[in-house]
Amino acid sequence: MRRALLIALPLLMASCALLEPSGRRFAVFFSNESAVLDDGARQVLAGAADYARAHPDRAITVEGFADPTTPGTDTGLLISTRVAEVAKGLVANGVVQSQINRESGGTPKPALNRQESRRVVVTVGNP
Repeated sequence: MRRALLIALPLLMASCALLEPSGRRFAVFFSNESAVLDDGARQVLAGAADYARAHPDRAITVEGFADPTTPGTDTGLLISTRVAEVAKGLVANGVVQSQINRESGGTPKPALNRQESRRVVVTVGNP
């Protein structure tokens, strides 16, 4: 019995490693026409940074989206500003800046509501 356990335990541990997802996504939401990180956004960034530091071999992508119905805003500038703020927040939490790739996703899919549209998604690895 003991011998079987000694053989089975390493196999079980190896199979758990295979089941672990190869990445994770974190969403940071913004108020209308704003690029200011609120307390909730800072908490999400802290969690994303913790995960990224625990997996330094995984690429990090920061992709921004905007609400297409917001009037009077240069949407591209707003998206890039939000992406920059999120990237700065990750770096402030210990992520290496050269590990971060920035992208602008543009306007959201029509199925999303306005709040879900105003977001920056941090992807660590390949979920």
